[in-house]
Amino acid sequence: LYSPDYLSADTTRPIIRDCPRNIDSGDSFTIKVDDASKIVKVTTTKSGSSSHTRNCDTRWLDLDFEMINDTTLRVQAESNTIMIGGLWMVNLIDKNGVPSEAWLMGVDMAALP
Repeated sequence: LYSPDYLSADTTRPIIRDCPRNIDSGDSFTIKVDDASKIVKVTTTKSGSSSHTRNCDTRWLDLDFEMINDTTLRVQAESNTIMIGGLWMVNLIDKNGVPSEAWLMGVDMAALP
């Protein structure tokens, strides 16, 4: 059974302290983190969907971001032709390639609770 190194007790993962539950595509938004200086990537992964047929909407995006202060990142979402409406998982990646736990965010959709 595969277990990535970052799941060991000795590894500290980046922590998303706060992030919007909903955004509009093309907007900028802020993410509160434990230590912004360690973050090298902000990524989003679109969840796929299915109804009466198959829908392969799944996609991965690296988003542009800047550090505002020690605990805050400003992130730029892509336009609606790239970051299409639906549920997206936001992850932070640190200097060691270790990901945060995902934060679920709605894009161009009804408000998530």
